[in-house]
Amino acid sequence: MPYNDRLFQLLQALDDAELESIWVSALRCKPDDQEFQVVSHEMKVALVSAEWRAVHGHTLRNLGRRDHQLPWKRILIDVADKLNPGWKWTPYKMDDSAQEEDIERKILEFFDARTKVAWEAMGEKDKAKFADQVNAEMAAAASASTTQARRAGVAQVTTASLGAASAPA
Repeated sequence: MPYNDRLFQLLQALDDAELESIWVSALRCKPDDQEFQVVSHEMKVALVSAEWRAVHGHTLRNLGRRDHQLPWKRILIDVADKLNPGWKWTPYKMDDSAQEEDIERKILEFFDARTKVAWEAMGEKDKAKFADQVNAEMAAAASASTTQARRAGVAQVTTASLGAASAPA
């Protein structure tokens, strides 16, 4: 698979902190593996792409593949097949006309359905605990984005600041 497929495009849109989060939390790599902390943004994208494809590829088949040869669509089809309710696979095939974005959307639909079932099965205490965890993660993400915006010289936008900006002079 050539560079600059959809996975590359999605990763390229992320900032270095988001790439590091994927590298460490999702791919379970150490921050200093491959000197991840000090390489360029483009190299971080390439490292995450190569590792992601290696993790999701079949071990024996990976031996004959180059770093970025496993197609993003193949990974998506495998994920969709695993999330598909019941015993059947999804109708997606590598040579069909389905776009990667369509498969991504279907994966989100499967995930949403599973989440709803899990939520309905939770007791009230578990729901409250889960909501608290999500709120804490959202607050941390908001704080991180505010910090990044300040570093970039972007002022915080609020509904009040939007109203002030549009008020007649």
